[in-house]
Amino acid sequence: LLEEPLPGSPFEKLGNQVDFYGDNPVEIKAVMLPAERIWKEVFYLPALLLLGGVVLLQRRRRSSETVTT
Repeated sequence: LLEEPLPGSPFEKLGNQVDFYGDNPVEIKAVMLPAERIWKEVFYLPALLLLGGVVLLQRRRRSSETVTT
């Protein structure tokens, strides 16, 4: 059972579609909310580590080419 929803709550949109003061009580069977997601900055560390690895490999390759030629 749900009383009249408060403004700013996830149920406010539902409140505009339903008469809460009618004779039949309002029953909400399910509520869908956006899922919590991991923050996107968490992927910066692996990307920077990969970039650093590529830079190290390329520097080692460049220095070994100048010695052999």
